[in-house]
Amino acid sequence: MRLTKNHTAAFIVDYQDKILPAIYGKDELLKNSTILIRGLKALEVPMIMTTQYAKGLGDNTQVIRDAAGELPVFDKNYFSIMDVDEIMKALPAGTQNIILVGIETHICIQQTAIDLLANGYQVYIPVDCVSAVSKEDHETGLLRMRQEGAWMSTSESLMMEMLRQASGPVFKEISNLLKERRR
Repeated sequence: MRLTKNHTAAFIVDYQDKILPAIYGKDELLKNSTILIRGLKALEVPMIMTTQYAKGLGDNTQVIRDAAGELPVFDKNYFSIMDVDEIMKALPAGTQNIILVGIETHICIQQTAIDLLANGYQVYIPVDCVSAVSKEDHETGLLRMRQEGAWMSTSESLMMEMLRQASGPVFKEISNLLKERRR
């Protein structure tokens, strides 16, 4: 199924300062994620940000908050976003596709993906914008989500798929973001 920006939203999940130092490949994760988030803004894809128990784990890291700008941010104590009614109610009406980015792949991302799929959503995972403490947990989480029916992709591929054409101001903005990524 081809992803379009219509009926699509993204969850930015738990990029918290107290978790990030232990995350596998955190520098690449943050670089790729900030570029994707900025690209989603350019594409006008609605986004919702979460924290996991912010009282103990702190806020999302500044680079992610800067990339996202003003967004609804919800604190949660559940691993799956679907277990928090107020977050699901914040999704725009008609949302069918969800892009999941953040940490940890095998916990919050995986449980959310499985629940979203079970409730009829199409789930897209940009594999370069999710991670976990260990490479093994990250890879196992990706495998499980693929087995459950989530679509695996990369941040660049998802942006280009939603963009659809190589012209116009949004294409130029995303093209410049991707040049940043390659530096």
